[in-house]
Amino acid sequence: MKPAVIDLRGMQDLAALRSPAIYVEQIVELEPGRRGVGIKNVTINEPYFRGMSGMECELPSYVITESLGQVANLTLLSHEANRGRNGVLFQLKNFEFHEPVQPGDRMWLEYRVTTMKGNFAKGIGTVTVDDRIVAEGELVFFWS
Repeated sequence: MKPAVIDLRGMQDLAALRSPAIYVEQIVELEPGRRGVGIKNVTINEPYFRGMSGMECELPSYVITESLGQVANLTLLSHEANRGRNGVLFQLKNFEFHEPVQPGDRMWLEYRVTTMKGNFAKGIGTVTVDDRIVAEGELVFFWS
């Protein structure tokens, strides 16, 4: 596994992410304001799996989306011009879920900025598990 470029403490310093609403464990690749890759390890102990068993255990789509949004936000806020600002996920476009994510999976969350203009940015997000794309789409952000 790659070493963290930004660890949990660094993520909390850079963005307003706090437990229990922080899903990404670390950022392993970063080109500030251009591209970021983060990791989320999915475990059976997470609260959304309570009362589920076996094949029922699928990570809710909102957790996948929020995890990718956190990587995107950290990618954008790591750019020097955006330091100290608050990023907000404004819109999802053409977002699709292809396969379920289950306990034991490691999600690789990648965000590539395609446009940054003023207080807005958009980019393409991809979530993979074992080199399979499980979700993808465009995420649009603004910050204040």
